[in-house]
Amino acid sequence: GVIFDLLGAIVFAIVVAHLTKGLFERINKITNKRSLSAFIITLAVLFVIIFPIALVIRSLVTNASSIGNFVTDVAVKFTALTKGAGSETVKTATNIFTQKIISFMSGLLITAPKKIIDLFIMLTLIYYFLRDGSKIRAYVYGIVKEKREKDIIQQLENLLEGVIIGNILAAIVIGIISYGIFF
Repeated sequence: GVIFDLLGAIVFAIVVAHLTKGLFERINKITNKRSLSAFIITLAVLFVIIFPIALVIRSLVTNASSIGNFVTDVAVKFTALTKGAGSETVKTATNIFTQKIISFMSGLLITAPKKIIDLFIMLTLIYYFLRDGSKIRAYVYGIVKEKREKDIIQQLENLLEGVIIGNILAAIVIGIISYGIFF
């Protein structure tokens, strides 16, 4: 049960550690301290995750009154357009919309602590996967004794790498298109 709840954080930590391994090795050549290099990469990952979230939250807070005014203005214009005939429908729709927003926000407040815990676990795992990744890999390979099983693991690693690269490229394309649309 607990492992399945944390599976997303664990998989994301493995993916990020794999993707940042080259940068980690370059920083490690400069510092000669695996712990410091892993900490620098983990801090950079935290910044990359937190910075966009902070910008979105800041934008929403800054524009909250504008968003509320826009919704109210649309409701008033819609009511005027229907000339009172559908004003009850507009009020009902506005109430449903308001309830959905409140429900979404309360759901967000409920899931926020879990997301914070997932983020903490993910960052901790990234740190240890980068710092001790070779030891972890040696331990896993030590468990797998037969050559055939090692080949299967190597094929799975190659497959995972292909899936990761494919998803990253798709995310970049979607991000660029989304940025253009939202801009």
